[in-house]
Amino acid sequence: VGWIRLAADSEIKSFGTSKTNDAVRKLQRRIDGLVAIIKSGEELNLHRLSLPHALTENWPDTGTLPAVTPSADEDAIDIETDEGLFSMLLSNVFQNAIDASIDATGEAVAQVTWGYTDQSYWVRVANPFKGDRFALADVLDVGSSSKMAHQGQGLSLIKTAADRLGLAITLEGISGTASFSLSGQRPHD
Repeated sequence: VGWIRLAADSEIKSFGTSKTNDAVRKLQRRIDGLVAIIKSGEELNLHRLSLPHALTENWPDTGTLPAVTPSADEDAIDIETDEGLFSMLLSNVFQNAIDASIDATGEAVAQVTWGYTDQSYWVRVANPFKGDRFALADVLDVGSSSKMAHQGQGLSLIKTAADRLGLAITLEGISGTASFSLSGQRPHD
């Protein structure tokens, strides 16, 4: 990835703000997450990070910004996770939401909501999709993808990463709105 970045930087004017740079960053995140899954027999590299910051930082489309809102008058909270694996999970979830909403409406539209209790935290990503109804089991199989040029591996990677991180996930579509949710335990001080 470094060699791709170096070559592109010398050939593309203003590479740092280009869509090519965005694509290279997405590739790097995916590779980092895959490496973390490959190393699944090893201990996770756990450290604390701000949940709202992680949500905005892993939005893969620099042309748009996600609407990230807390569920109430909540401030930022820290979670404890393996950042590489969590970033891969989020960027895949967000990319799926972007792709589905573009297919349904012609634009990247997603609403990201987060919240927490004393024991846990949760994140919900809602977006329009073409269709009426589906559930996670309907679209989890590798190779199941309705999106052009996709190989249907994103949800399988999301599920693998969530299982490795101890997160619960759900995905359902009802009446043209898809809703992905994840939840996990808050760190104990």
